[in-house]
Amino acid sequence: MVDQKTSRVYPYGYKEASNFSQEGTEEKDGKTFDVYTSEYQVNLNETLGLPDSYDILNAPVAQKYYVDPDNDTVSYICTDLTDLQGRSSLALDIACGDLSEAEASRILEEDQTRHIEILEILETGDSVEVTVP
Repeated sequence: MVDQKTSRVYPYGYKEASNFSQEGTEEKDGKTFDVYTSEYQVNLNETLGLPDSYDILNAPVAQKYYVDPDNDTVSYICTDLTDLQGRSSLALDIACGDLSEAEASRILEEDQTRHIEILEILETGDSVEVTVP
């Protein structure tokens, strides 16, 4: 038996100041959910300790929240990490001067790879009151 101490990894968007918009309903896994979206920015300049002069290193992260209308709980959170992953992979090259912002923009436009993380919430335990706008 192996015992490994770990720390909790919070999902994307944790502690972000997000504004939510209702986008209607969607069917997922045979059930209809109310869908809410939010978006926030990750400033990779701050993460790397760079001056804010690199606009391309501001990465938007979009999220979709699937709320079960029967019990008002979030069942899924889909996070689009496409821009964050793409910009993160180029950030060090830009910071070191190996890549210009124009070249980085071209690379990002050509890359069609999507990075979507889906967090499925299987059990909520104690109820949490969420006020929806």
